[in-house]
Amino acid sequence: MKTIKSKLLVLVLLLIGGIVMSFTLVNKEKQEVKTEAKVATLWHYVGDANPGVFSDATNWALGGGSATCGPTGDLPCEITVNATDESQLTTYLSGMSNSQILNINPNSRRD
Repeated sequence: MKTIKSKLLVLVLLLIGGIVMSFTLVNKEKQEVKTEAKVATLWHYVGDANPGVFSDATNWALGGGSATCGPTGDLPCEITVNATDESQLTTYLSGMSNSQILNINPNSRRD
């Protein structure tokens, strides 16, 4: 009778240990899942004022522009967005109008 009880106790302990280990492994897997880091990046406008061109990523260059931001006009100067390359910037600006892009950073215009 003692051997049956001891075997049952060992079996129960093994089951409990297995359950605890399965939760531990699941938590480690969740921690290892890498997510893409969002990095706010500064872009300055190098294009012209034609309608719709503010959303064209080729009209933007990485980094800050000059202190004066170039020629005057209703043009954006700089924007800071979660896009670290031209492809990401294209996705970010996709479907935006000129006025929407100007509103990303309303304090940074070439008035």
